Amino acid sequence: SFGAGQGQISGLIDGETLKFEWQTATERGHGVLRSTGDGSRVEGTWGYGDHETGGGKWTGTRAR
Repeated sequence: SFGAGQGQISGLIDGETLKFEWQTATERGHGVLRSTGDGSRVEGTWGYGDHETGGGKWTGTRAR
């Protein structure tokens, strides 16, 4: 969950790629995250409705 527990993300992983759908009480969209080769970072995009882009970018690093 995200947004103080008000949203949900669900998706499927294929190799180093996560394709997901997100939703809140009033909005929904899709996105894609890809892991770097060494697995230390993820980078991707999200969008509204049926789009995986147009909403913004997501990045993350593995906590050690």
